[in-house]
Amino acid sequence: MVQTNLIGRLGADATSKEFPEIGRFAINFTVCVNVRKKNNVGVYEDFPQWYKVTYFCKSTALLLYLKKGAQVFVSGEPLFESYVSQTTNATVFSVTVTASRVELLGSKQEELSKQEEGKKNER
Repeated sequence: MVQTNLIGRLGADATSKEFPEIGRFAINFTVCVNVRKKNNVGVYEDFPQWYKVTYFCKSTALLLYLKKGAQVFVSGEPLFESYVSQTTNATVFSVTVTASRVELLGSKQEELSKQEEGKKNER
């Protein structure tokens, strides 16, 4: 089994789907992870990588916190897929992670509030 660990921010609010036959919900969201690499001239740049995440759980309580911009830690099993784009005819690769663990690390709003607080304390 392959295990993937991600730390990133949600690209949109999470959605859910109920599976009553198994008594679970599937919470779906996308996570953007910035990967830092050197470019052609030797300068480091951030390159965004997007992952689709599906998390099966017994409650949708987590949906209240999985909002666009929220920072999360995700651990789970990746599924690698490829398909041909209908618009560009190019091969597109995607990764969907079936999460076994999701942790909230913070939100963009909390981060901005902390920065503002620090600026006020410097004055």
